[in-house]
Amino acid sequence: MSSLLPASRREQELADQAKQVAQEKVQPVLQQVAGEVGDNLREPAQQAAESVKATAQDAKDTVADEGRSAAQDVSGRAQHATGTVRSSTNGS
Repeated sequence: MSSLLPASRREQELADQAKQVAQEKVQPVLQQVAGEVGDNLREPAQQAAESVKATAQDAKDTVADEGRSAAQDVSGRAQHATGTVRSSTNGS
């Protein structure tokens, strides 16, 4: 029933004071918890970043090795084709 009646000025002042006191008490705790969460997440985030970096480096090295291998393969085939063409023209 009391929720249907408008709050008196004194009740409103007390509610505002209670809210302010609660915020003053809770704010430092929230800041501490936020700092702890940040500290707890820092190392896993750094480890994840290092893992991504290592995976990217491995992929770069793999692509470079495959590129060199493909270039050598093409060069060998080109030399073979050149030899085949020379044999054909010399034999004709």
